[in-house]
Amino acid sequence: MTAPTLLRMPFLLLRAAMWLGLAMSLAYVLASLAALLNGYALPTAAIFHWADWLRAAGEHDHYAAHFLLVITSLCAVAIWLSVLMGSHSYEPELQSLDKFLKTWGLPLTLCLFVFSMSGTWAGLPRPGDFNSASIGGLIPFSDAHGYFAAAQDQARDGYWNGMALRRPFAAAFRSVLMTAAGFSYAQMLIIQVVLVSVSVWIAARSILVWRGPLACLAFVALSLMFSRSFLATTLTEPLGFVWSFLSVACFVESFGRRSLQFALLGLALTFMALMTRMGAMFLLPAVMLWIVCCFGDSWRKKVYIFVAVIGIVGVGLSANFALQKLYGRGADLSGSNFAYTLCGLSIGQDWSSCPVRYADEMKRIDNTEKAQTDFLYSKGIENIAKDPATIIRRLAVSAELFARAVPPTITYGYLRAPASKWLPTSIFFVVSIIGLIILAINRPSGTEVLFWVMTMLAILVSSAFVYYDDGMRVMTGSYPLIAALTASGLFSRHIPPVNEIVRPAWRWWGSLATALVLFMSVPWFAHRIAPPAAAATAVPNQQLVFGGRRVSGFLVVADDQPLPKEVPSLHLSEFAKIVTLSNNEIYQPLLKDRTPQLPFGFIVAPRMEAGRTSDNQFIVPAHVVLDKNVQAWKFTTAEWSKIEGNSIYWVLVTDAQPVDLPAK
Repeated sequence: MTAPTLLRMPFLLLRAAMWLGLAMSLAYVLASLAALLNGYALPTAAIFHWADWLRAAGEHDHYAAHFLLVITSLCAVAIWLSVLMGSHSYEPELQSLDKFLKTWGLPLTLCLFVFSMSGTWAGLPRPGDFNSASIGGLIPFSDAHGYFAAAQDQARDGYWNGMALRRPFAAAFRSVLMTAAGFSYAQMLIIQVVLVSVSVWIAARSILVWRGPLACLAFVALSLMFSRSFLATTLTEPLGFVWSFLSVACFVESFGRRSLQFALLGLALTFMALMTRMGAMFLLPAVMLWIVCCFGDSWRKKVYIFVAVIGIVGVGLSANFALQKLYGRGADLSGSNFAYTLCGLSIGQDWSSCPVRYADEMKRIDNTEKAQTDFLYSKGIENIAKDPATIIRRLAVSAELFARAVPPTITYGYLRAPASKWLPTSIFFVVSIIGLIILAINRPSGTEVLFWVMTMLAILVSSAFVYYDDGMRVMTGSYPLIAALTASGLFSRHIPPVNEIVRPAWRWWGSLATALVLFMSVPWFAHRIAPPAAAATAVPNQQLVFGGRRVSGFLVVADDQPLPKEVPSLHLSEFAKIVTLSNNEIYQPLLKDRTPQLPFGFIVAPRMEAGRTSDNQFIVPAHVVLDKNVQAWKFTTAEWSKIEGNSIYWVLVTDAQPVDLPAK
């Protein structure tokens, strides 16, 4: 076998994989449509109940991403070796792959992301799924439940809860999605994953033009891995990803065209991303400084650019303030939880340490989030003034640990999907580093180099402040930029120029303005059309909740019984596995001490009473899940189990009676 033939082998394997992936995607779409017509409640998850090998494919969906990372790395090496040998045999392969991706890249990305998210609904025991935030992908818990309840209760009462008001842009985005889905949790997640995957492809399409098809595929693979854990949750991370991916597309466009308009768009989208999921606090200033430094050929123009940059941030902050006033109560709480982080850093510990150290003093102040936040900020500043060395040492160690953790996080996900010995993803990083060195030697644009130096440094410094407070999750909004840089190491050179993507900047600005209008108006609209809230009752152990599409959860049946297709359902053994993976029983036992009488439902349902927060999950009789025509229920509840000192999350419904919705 000749050397040129040998070097073509990775491309042949990649081509076969692409066409196989297309065939499998088409089959998946047809199977989901058939399941929809056949009455399945979750048609995109139906195939996982049809055969064991399909469940196995769903459990190991991340291997598709790992395969792409490995095979694209091998293709990049083959190109570089061919260039050294003076051969151009790879050019037809690259042209074919480029054409294939321009035609089928978006459908393939959509199917890959929807397939991955839907596996969560089928009760697949996947370690990489965020079951502690969304049990089985249908029952939000902890912070995710707070954001879910915020959208539901805002439609009823007209205002968001305190947790949502920490991030008004995220709360508005969630309200828009919930309203678009008719307040169906499952349908909202489908809309969410479609938005994420489309934004991934928009960024990948720009990378396709910028660095070629291999970098494009590697970027999609990385994007799936670091977003996979969050796709089936109501946390703020997936919403922040939408803006982050779009910002990558704009920055890449600004490199290729040296376009100030797209650089400013990237800044605006970065602002949206960071206000939706706060994390890389120094990234926005870094981007602002980069724009001022690299655009404008005179001091006068740079002053105009500076004014534009400040104006964009000012408009964003004004919109954030407006959302706070329109749908909030009390003080501005945006980003208020950073007070815990700063205070913890000041004593060389994490966010939870200051409330313990200053417990007695905090008891003497008002029991409001604003008062506690102000107190913790003052203590943090006081501690830093007394002993700055403590926080400096803490920040240095944090930054180092974050840098070490980034490679496994972007290749295996936040919750670390299991690795395969047959697909060593370390190959990708080795090849990427070599490629980035080659690009550096070839003297790339100074504008681009300065962008990457400034943004990566800003991300690293930001991580120093949050790493010990689950920083790998806090910094998720930075991963699309990190992925774009690492994927660009798999560049393919000497390929014929591809047509430039024509994306008029005014359309992007128009879309962004439309999003802001929706954020401002849709929560108001949802409240206006919502059924009137019921009068708050003082009856103990009784809750009035909405039914129908606003109920989300599973019917749990015995292992020897068939699963009904008309409602989301799991066998008891499957449900037990995902509950174990969630680790939520450390807060309150669910199946550990006893099992509810089968069949039973485990659900969330928003409350109907005005001013009452939708705090609970419910263990309900089977008919509550099966009767989808009932639009409201009166639950009589009893304690199911508890751990002394912990809150009560789920309660047992001993009696469930249909009630009429309040009249308008």
